[in-house]
Amino acid sequence: MEFRDLAELWNSFVIESNNKLALHDWAKNIYPKVLAEPVALAYILPTWTPEMKKTIGGRFFKHLTDLLTNKSNGTEKHRNMTVFSMDDYSMASILDILGLFNSIAPPFDSTIMIELRKSPEDNYVVTVLYHNETLNNTEGKAERIVHLLKLPNCTEACPLEKFKEILVPYLVDNWSNYCQDSKSSIDDPKNMNTTGATPSECPKFNWKQIVVQTGIGGVILVLVLVGLCNRRTNDSVVMNNVSS
Repeated sequence: MEFRDLAELWNSFVIESNNKLALHDWAKNIYPKVLAEPVALAYILPTWTPEMKKTIGGRFFKHLTDLLTNKSNGTEKHRNMTVFSMDDYSMASILDILGLFNSIAPPFDSTIMIELRKSPEDNYVVTVLYHNETLNNTEGKAERIVHLLKLPNCTEACPLEKFKEILVPYLVDNWSNYCQDSKSSIDDPKNMNTTGATPSECPKFNWKQIVVQTGIGGVILVLVLVGLCNRRTNDSVVMNNVSS
């Protein structure tokens, strides 16, 4: 059994619990405390190394930084929001690459909001918010809360150029070339080629196909590119008010 199998088992228990179905006694012995740590590995391992982070998130973050840049320089001034739909593993990878993953499986209907806005000093800044299910320690109940997150080595309102600088090591400009470079050590005649793969077999993703989803079943990543003309003048206070 692999870690991801345990994660699928975890998700089954979550669904049953959310629908007030009784868990078997053997399940109660391992859920949630015993399973929590190995399940976390299912979400962390795909982005364990810098190279794995680049392979998993390189295309997405290149598209993301392009969107932010184009909005800031007026190339896409009419774009106010872009919505991506993804599963819990992809969401965990996005958070982990940003250095923000808390090793807790993203619950159903979690949302990451990445906002581009202008600071009081008239500079572009990026804020990252995470809307998820958080345990209320007072009542012991799970509540939906929006958390304002702080990127490592940056402020909560991270300057756009600094945000892009943080992501530089993980960006992929040309997916086919990147796959070829990644396979170069394997394809070298001096080494044994055990894959049999060719560059044309590199995974192909089309991030330009933007999916707008308002359903409640999936985990959603939201990129918010906020029009400057209709923002509140005291954005920093608003953001602090919604943080936990």
